[in-house]
Amino acid sequence: MGSWIDQELAGCGFADARLGKRFGMLMAQLSRGLGRTLPLACGDWSATKAAYRFLDNDRVSEADILAGHFQATQERFAATDGPMLVLHDTTEFSFTRSDPAAIGQTKKVPSGHKDQAGRQRMHTVCGMLMHCSLVVTTDGLPLGLAAIKLWTRKKFKGTNALKGKGIDGGKHTINATRIPIEEKESIRWLANLIAILCIISWRVLWLCMTNRVSPDLPARLVFTDTEIKILEHAVPMKNGSRRKTVGSFLIRLARIGGYLDRTGDPPPGNMVLWRGMARLTDIPLGFSMARNMDN
Repeated sequence: MGSWIDQELAGCGFADARLGKRFGMLMAQLSRGLGRTLPLACGDWSATKAAYRFLDNDRVSEADILAGHFQATQERFAATDGPMLVLHDTTEFSFTRSDPAAIGQTKKVPSGHKDQAGRQRMHTVCGMLMHCSLVVTTDGLPLGLAAIKLWTRKKFKGTNALKGKGIDGGKHTINATRIPIEEKESIRWLANLIAILCIISWRVLWLCMTNRVSPDLPARLVFTDTEIKILEHAVPMKNGSRRKTVGSFLIRLARIGGYLDRTGDPPPGNMVLWRGMARLTDIPLGFSMARNMDN
């Protein structure tokens, strides 16, 4: 069985095969370096420069990056019985920039005290927005993302543009200031990076919910043989169990991420699993270095 990254990338079709290869390498680097900066995840200047070149390549879009994951989501959907839910949500990404126009704007928010005329001071938030659709089973197991749309805005043209005033009596909201990310050349690399992180974030959520929905599945469906051996030696189960199930090894993974595993504790959540995955990346590296030093 190939790695989960191979499965999520199988349906991707880039304009150049070298782009697909670079995408796979970048996915592996970022999934091993969860929460780290791009240079820290890549490891050196050469790999970091290659990552930035991929993200800013005009032949790469978030649609290209997500195509494989969307196909994998469709395959998981087809293989799962019963009703499904498609959950929708909009997320805001905010950034601090001296020139907000370089990225775009999301909204205006109250800022500080009112002016002398009694009017509320307003602050324009610099950033971008993302609307996504997540397919889940009725048990809460996320099968993957079905759609993602990223956009930003130019300067607001007044409340009428935002509220859709005058359009069918104000029933519809149409914002003429909205700019699709693919038309915002200066931040294409950021949109592509967010698309990659969406796939990795889905994986963390899937691990979290698999532990709750199907904890008795074989551990090898989630972990490599090396990871299983390391977790067995580094994190012995408190009850002495040697069962090699997804649930038992996700508990071990969560424990190296700070999960206490006390009697009565709720199942581990996304954060401790995320931290555990980041630490699990470093342990094999140290193990390999120690073995080489002994030789």
